[in-house]
Amino acid sequence: MMSTSPLAPAGTVIGEADLRPSLTVLSGFWPATTYAVARALLAVDPSLLLVRHDLTEVHTGAVQRIVRDGNGLLEDVRVHLAHGCVSCTLREDVLPTLARLTRTHPGRDLLLMLLEAVEPEAVAAACAHCLVDGAPVTDLLHIDSYVTVVDAEHLIDGLATTDDLKALGIHAATDDDRAVADVVVRQIEYADTIVLWGTSPDGEFDTSRLAVLLDRMAPWATQVRVDADLVDTHALSRRLRGTRRHRPD
Repeated sequence: MMSTSPLAPAGTVIGEADLRPSLTVLSGFWPATTYAVARALLAVDPSLLLVRHDLTEVHTGAVQRIVRDGNGLLEDVRVHLAHGCVSCTLREDVLPTLARLTRTHPGRDLLLMLLEAVEPEAVAAACAHCLVDGAPVTDLLHIDSYVTVVDAEHLIDGLATTDDLKALGIHAATDDDRAVADVVVRQIEYADTIVLWGTSPDGEFDTSRLAVLLDRMAPWATQVRVDADLVDTHALSRRLRGTRRHRPD
């Protein structure tokens, strides 16, 4: 039987071995916490390719692309875009970079770390509708999971704040009027996997309440709790990679 998923490459047959490398998309509003999860995954699998972009100067049309694996830095390149916005970065550099890496590093899985203002749904839309060299990027790789990392220490503040992204200087485009709380909620709601990192400042009981809150916000997602003071990297990698939790259909 043929797959009916709009993101499945043409001709994919259910049951056949899928030899495409996998992509894990890692999002979260607290970059230090999100990057801690990325480093843990690299420590377990040094061949994993981590792709992230510094969008500090995106409004001037410049972004910094950084690619590394567990052994060190592979790329640190300044890229100039025709238009300075996150959606242009996804179309013009993120997806082409993922496609290129699958060709130049065959057999190696990828980890895409999004900046705090980027919502995972935007990546999914780009993968579904934007072509690279005339074909969807999912012809070359399969999206294994959309993982959102939540910092237990800051979650409630993130949900309760009235600040918008412009006030923090991290807006994705000049017309980006999103509120911080909106971004945090959308990152959580789109995830198929949620990592609750660390503990609440109010103790273990309050951390458990945060876990219940996340379960109510995204009951479809698998939740993984991590003790930030003692991270079992192998256990975390087993919970986050090779899960095939993303179901676009």
